[in-house]
Amino acid sequence: MKIFLIILLLVDVAAVYFFIDSCTGKKKLASFAAACGEHALTLEVYEQRQYAYSYHFLLIRYPGIRPIRIDQRDITSQRMPYRRGMYDRVPHVSLDTVIRPVAAGTGTGLDTASRYPFILYVDPGRYSEAEFAALGDCLRAKWRALEDKLYAGFITPQRHLNYPQLMAAVYGRQSDFIALYEAADRLIRILPDGRVELVRKAELADGNVALAGNVLPDSDSIVFSRYGSETVPADFSAFRHTGTGRAINEDFRITVQEFKW
Repeated sequence: MKIFLIILLLVDVAAVYFFIDSCTGKKKLASFAAACGEHALTLEVYEQRQYAYSYHFLLIRYPGIRPIRIDQRDITSQRMPYRRGMYDRVPHVSLDTVIRPVAAGTGTGLDTASRYPFILYVDPGRYSEAEFAALGDCLRAKWRALEDKLYAGFITPQRHLNYPQLMAAVYGRQSDFIALYEAADRLIRILPDGRVELVRKAELADGNVALAGNVLPDSDSIVFSRYGSETVPADFSAFRHTGTGRAINEDFRITVQEFKW
C-alpha cells in the first residue's frame, strides 16, 4: 500500500511539473535576416508563456553582440520624444520621423493600420560604444527591410498588436532622459515620450499615479487631466528639478483640465 501511495505521489508531482512546463517558457515563432556587410542582422519573434496569459517579444541579433530584447509590454505606451534634439548629447541613430502604415498588399488584413512608435535604448552598462556603432550602422541600413519582412511574413489579424516601428536607437538608458521634479512628499516625472506623472513618494513602489498629463509635442506646455476628486497641487513652484533646482513652472507652462465623461 505504501509503495502504491509513493508511486501515485510521484505521478502527481510529474503531472504538476508537466503542467508548469507547458504553461510557461518561451517559443520561437519566426526569424528574419538581412545581410549587412559580412554579417547578417537578424530579427526573431518569440512567444513568452505565463500561467494566465502570453505575450511576444523580439530579439535583435548581430554577430559579436549579445542579443537585444524588445518586449511587447514596453511598446504600447510609447510615443515620439516630446522634444526634438533630446538625444543629441549621446550617440544615437535616427531611423524614422513619422509613423508609416503597414505596407499595402501584405495579405495581413492590416494594410491601413499604424504601428507603435518605439525608441530602442541600448544600455551602456551592457554594450560598448563600438558595439552600438556597429549595430547602429546595420539598423540604419537594414531595419526597415526587416520590419517589412516581419509584417509580410508573420503578422496576421490575430497576431497584430504591439509590434513596433523603430524610430531611433539611443546609446543610453531610458531613465537618463526622465526629468524629475521633487517636492516634500511628491514627485513629478516627465518621461521621454511626454507622459507626465505626479506620484506620492509613499506610493512610489506601488506604481500609483495621483495625477497624469502630457507635454504637448515640441512645446513647453504640460496639460494635466484631473478626474473626479484628485488633488491638484496648490503651488507647482514647490516642485524643483533634481539637477538644476529650477521650479517646474519655470520650465513649463502648466494647465489642469477637468476630465468629463
